[in-house]
Amino acid sequence: RPRPAQARQPVGSTTHTRGARGGAGEGTDPSAAHERTAEGGPPIALQVLVYPVVDHDFTRPSYEEYADAGLILNRAEMVWFWDHYVPDADDRSHPYASPLRAADHRGLPPTYVVIAEHDPLRDDGAGIETARWLLEELA
Repeated sequence: RPRPAQARQPVGSTTHTRGARGGAGEGTDPSAAHERTAEGGPPIALQVLVYPVVDHDFTRPSYEEYADAGLILNRAEMVWFWDHYVPDADDRSHPYASPLRAADHRGLPPTYVVIAEHDPLRDDGAGIETARWLLEELA
């Protein structure tokens, strides 16, 4: 599994004590922060989620609204991606695949979420579950 890039350290530094991570769409993979925290890895100072994929629920309103809207990404393509990313449907509820389904989100880094209005992923990033997740981080 790819690991987040370490933040640049000053010249001459040999230890990495903080990291930042970010990406777009499936590349965002917010589960890496869950995994990193669970494994006791170095702290992630910030994660930037751009059009995050945080769950495998294709019934969210934005998936319905933009299912066949002629956009670059649609529901059928997201189903295709999930079929290849996590082929076993039973595994899709694991928090590493669908971070919103984790029982506890405390201890995760501060998070900056970017969403697009005309995007089937909009409700993944802007849904009430994501808001609860982000609020739990701050608890």
